[in-house]
Amino acid sequence: MMDDWPSTISQKGPFRKMWHRRIDGELRSLMDNASLLLSISEAMSDEYSVRYGKTFISFHNPIDLERFSTNDKPVMSDNKCFRILYLGRVGTANRQSLLKFASFISNYNNSDKNVEFDIYTNDNKELGYKKIMKYRGVSVFEAVSYDQVPFLMRCYDLLLLPLDFTKLGLKFSRYSMPTKASEYMASGIPILVFAPRETAISMFCLKYQCGYCVNSQEMNDLEKAINLLINDFDYRSIIVDRAKRLAFQLFDGERVRGNFQSLISQLLVSGNDELINVQ
Repeated sequence: MMDDWPSTISQKGPFRKMWHRRIDGELRSLMDNASLLLSISEAMSDEYSVRYGKTFISFHNPIDLERFSTNDKPVMSDNKCFRILYLGRVGTANRQSLLKFASFISNYNNSDKNVEFDIYTNDNKELGYKKIMKYRGVSVFEAVSYDQVPFLMRCYDLLLLPLDFTKLGLKFSRYSMPTKASEYMASGIPILVFAPRETAISMFCLKYQCGYCVNSQEMNDLEKAINLLINDFDYRSIIVDRAKRLAFQLFDGERVRGNFQSLISQLLVSGNDELINVQ
């Protein structure tokens, strides 16, 4: 399970309650017949243990350490510019927060820095391309190939990780850990989480102090965050070091794949016997 789609899949339509009961029943039947249940985060595993009475083992998006092993950050040609990047999908989980942040940047003023916000995505229609391109300081580009991602991130001063504050957005993404989070953490660039406090990514970053969290939609809170992240080099260094250390400890692809293979091997050997959580 990657996102909490069981809570959102039957939200609309005249027969939504009927479909919710039917989908929920079939999903529970599927779980009853499954020998191994996996989730994207510890928060999701905890919630599903209560909701479905099942043990889910969490696996997050792994990273290849060699791709992020460099400590070099390209020198920006203009030290008067502070550049912010969002990289990835746009949809139910983050559309409104991306638009909100773009609106904030268009109205943000800093006497020392020209702040720019770049979005790389193929979901231009989801984003409202024509509307967002009218914002001052905001640019939208086509997504780059995965091989280019580590270098692209090192061309920026801050990485944005947004999730929506809407009721639907929160229901969908509350227990999700965005797959890009591990790559963001390993990049050596500070992370700004713009999401509700109860989301898995906010709880993770608050717990480990590996990113700055803005857990409200107040413009003053965003302004405070950007001012701090622009001006406090020592703070940026602290959260970057913590994030990189955690990423290499928790999301090392070799270790994660080894754990996954061990679970599958146990499944093949033991059949329906209880599996040991190798994590």
